[in-house]
Amino acid sequence: MHSVDRLTIPSQVGRWGLGRREVRVSKGRFHMGRSPCLVVSGDVCVDSTSRSMIIHSFFSFFAASPQLPRLWAEGIPPEDHRWITKTLFRMGAKGKVELQDNLKLWYYPPQPSPLYHQAPSPDRFFAHPLLMWMPYKLWKVKVVCPNTSCGGTQLTGAGLHKRARRVLDVDRIYTMVNETLTCAKCKASHVSWSQAVLQQLDLAHRSEFRVIMTQK
Repeated sequence: MHSVDRLTIPSQVGRWGLGRREVRVSKGRFHMGRSPCLVVSGDVCVDSTSRSMIIHSFFSFFAASPQLPRLWAEGIPPEDHRWITKTLFRMGAKGKVELQDNLKLWYYPPQPSPLYHQAPSPDRFFAHPLLMWMPYKLWKVKVVCPNTSCGGTQLTGAGLHKRARRVLDVDRIYTMVNETLTCAKCKASHVSWSQAVLQQLDLAHRSEFRVIMTQK
């Protein structure tokens, strides 16, 4: 009788090949061939004889697959993780996750099919739109540091803001992601939804941002 090990893996939906056998992770369950093992908090129970092959196969697959930034994953509903990851990110030449080219302001999830021949995943029925509020990256707008001692130094892009936010609209809920801008002189950082940024946008671009930011 084989001993059973516990293998910790990321809680990510996907599939990868293990020799001639297919291994899948889906909805909290780990499958090797036709034998599922229950995943609890990212732990998988596997035979010790299969452990090394599973580790190699699993991480080979996910090393080549982009994933959401960690704190984005906490703020974005689980049903949106897969389509947002596929839409926004890619693996760069150096093996690092990069944003796709030709980004746009709004993204909408894939819609459910009108006909299914087997039980569908519920994700497409409950997915949410995405607002990508990144005026500097999208439109190359000029925004200067609000600190008067910086003498009008232009803010530059400093990457994605670490958190995604949920927005309650009058008729729907959507997700908003942002960028961070920084001043090379005073090193101050500003989120793209801050008044320091919004007040400097022209009317056409400013009118695209209709969100009223609140705090708990």
